[in-house]
Amino acid sequence: MPVVSDLKTSMNTWVLAVLVLALVSAETTAERSKAGGPLVENFEKFIKDLLVPKVDVWHVGMNKCHDLIVDVMDLQDRFELTVDVPGISKKDIKVRAHDSKIIIEAERLEELERRETPFVIKERMRGHMTRAISLPSKILPDRIKARFQHGTLIVDAPKAPESEIQQIEIN
Repeated sequence: MPVVSDLKTSMNTWVLAVLVLALVSAETTAERSKAGGPLVENFEKFIKDLLVPKVDVWHVGMNKCHDLIVDVMDLQDRFELTVDVPGISKKDIKVRAHDSKIIIEAERLEELERRETPFVIKERMRGHMTRAISLPSKILPDRIKARFQHGTLIVDAPKAPESEIQQIEIN
């Protein structure tokens, strides 16, 4: 099987080299399209997407805004959730709970000002992240405790006692 895999890799490399050569040798987009048609156009878009970094909500020079990363530990009597929220202050985090679900929201507003003569660049970026975590058993929302330290949110959610099956007397 390794021989087939190596052959495929070699062919893919060869096809890639031919397409790059066609793109480089053609001077205009029209010539590139004529040389390889839609394949070359799609390849050109692929290469641009690959090589040109995307500018997302948090522009260059600012922290990137990603989903909330959550670790959940199932301890005997409670669940412990650890959430990474670097660069977000405690006042911008909300934690809600219901039955067996915990919802964590974080919002971030960041401003950037650069002075480069003769321009002043001012940018305001806003990011909103929400994560709903479904736990395997019910929790006691009124007894949940949360603490925040060094860019990490730790949520302790006590488990609700399991209800016992009760025998119902029939009259």
